[in-house]
Amino acid sequence: MSMKPSSKVSFTPEQLDLIASFRGIPLRATKSKLRAEKGISELIERALKQYKISEIPEENLIIKHWKAIIGSQNAHRCRPQAVTAQGELVIIVSNPTLRTELQMQKRSILSKVQALAPASNIKTIVFRVG
Repeated sequence: MSMKPSSKVSFTPEQLDLIASFRGIPLRATKSKLRAEKGISELIERALKQYKISEIPEENLIIKHWKAIIGSQNAHRCRPQAVTAQGELVIIVSNPTLRTELQMQKRSILSKVQALAPASNIKTIVFRVG
């Protein structure tokens, strides 16, 4: 009675790992198993930097120092609204006259904002009446 080899059976990688663990032989090496382990503190630190969680947002810095940026006379008549993805600081002003006045001070205001938050991407200022 001759033994004929049966058709070749293929197993999934998970099944091969299960068979290897039953037999007590080493599991197959994957990229995740070959990668060096990292401590949780290193991973948390990396996530904090990547998502800028530990940094004070530029919007909060601008709000905190608003009187120094815009001047105490105008601070109560306008407010920062948003920083857009295009690098615009949107400021809401109470009337068109104030908008014109602040337009003349635009470079000075922008330089104060950029000095306050040098890592920010603010490139210009937009004034809107609202």
